[in-house]
Amino acid sequence: MVLSIASGLAVRLGFLEETVLAFREIGEWKFSLPVYFGDTVRVRATVNQTKPMPRLGGGLVTLKVQILNQDDKVVQRGTWGVLVRGQEE
Repeated sequence: MVLSIASGLAVRLGFLEETVLAFREIGEWKFSLPVYFGDTVRVRATVNQTKPMPRLGGGLVTLKVQILNQDDKVVQRGTWGVLVRGQEE
C-alpha cells in the first residue's frame, strides 16, 4: 500500500509526469519500519543512473527512493527503474 502511495507522490513531484513510458523494476527494496494508519509519508527521490535506450524511444532512469514518515524516519527504501521518453528532435 505504501509503495503505491509513494509512486503517486513521486509523479506529483513533477519530474515524472508525462515522461514515464513504463515502470520497469523495483530493486533492493527494504521495509525498515512499520507504517500505521494515520501516518504521514513523503518521498525523496534522486537520480542514481541513466542509460540511453533509443530502440525503446527513451532511456532507463534508476532512482534511489526513500519513503519517510512524519518523524523523518526512513520506513522504506530501494531503487526504481523507469523508462522515460526521450527528447523529440
